Amino acid sequence: GRLVSSSQAGVQSGSPVVRQPPPKRQREEPVIDVDALEKLYPLPRCFSSRDFMEKRPPMVADMEKAVILDMGPASRQEELARDAAAMIRLLEMALVLNDEQGSSTRDMEKLKTR
Repeated sequence: GRLVSSSQAGVQSGSPVVRQPPPKRQREEPVIDVDALEKLYPLPRCFSSRDFMEKRPPMVADMEKAVILDMGPASRQEELARDAAAMIRLLEMALVLNDEQGSSTRDMEKLKTR
C-alpha cells in the first residue's frame, strides 16, 4: 500500500480552512458589584481599636495597582497633587470645625453662668 501524508502538501482542494486560535484563558479578576459601590461601606475601626492599622496593614487591590502603574509620570503627579490638596483641605476643615465646636461649647458655658 501507498502511504498518504495527512498534510497533503501542495494539494489545494476548494477553499482553505482557517482555524481560529484557541480562545485565550481570561485572568481571574474579582467581580465588582457596581451596585455595591453606591452603598455605604464601613471605615476601619481606628478609634475603638487603636492598633487596627498596625494589626491589619492596608493593601491595594490588584486592579487599582494596575491602574496606578499604567499612569504616566505626568498623570501620577497631577493625581498626587490633587489628592494631597484634598487631604490638606480635610485637615483644615477638621481643625476649624473642632475649634468652632470648642468655641461654641465655651460660649454655651458662659451663657449658662449668667
